Amino acid sequence: MDQINKSVDILVQHGDISEHSDSVQMTLLPQLNSVSKRPWYSVQQRTISLVRQYFTEKNWLLLPTATIINNMYLCPKIEFEEKVSNHFTQTNAYKLIRDCSDTSQRDLQDFFRSMLHRINSELNNLFHRRRIHRKQYHQMKSRIEHDENPISSMVFLPDTRTVNEF
Repeated sequence: MDQINKSVDILVQHGDISEHSDSVQMTLLPQLNSVSKRPWYSVQQRTISLVRQYFTEKNWLLLPTATIINNMYLCPKIEFEEKVSNHFTQTNAYKLIRDCSDTSQRDLQDFFRSMLHRINSELNNLFHRRRIHRKQYHQMKSRIEHDENPISSMVFLPDTRTVNEF
């Protein structure tokens, strides 16, 4: 673990839990067809808390990703905070948060309803223009229709697999 000095991706392996070793083995994986330019490491799930503790003491963050199951992102805390701040600035998220704070609850509900309507319309357009498959359409449509608050379940995060994003 001492050899890690820059952001990396970590693949969490679900191995044989009968092994009760407390030693942490982080294995460098080959860069096979990976979008990420960062190194990939593999670690056993049973030792992930030890990995987290080790890097927390070094002021690093070990974060789950929204894009790949069993994938985590490890980076220095200061780097993560800078990237979050840059992302918020570039996407005008600060303005949205400020506007939401200054807006009435009813206006926010109306705004989110109109956003949901636009998302549904675009989803329908994508499907009818054959830009997405039937399965994709139904997965997204059911997620929007069956969730009481679908906006909260949508993920609008930068892709952690690219170097200049987190």
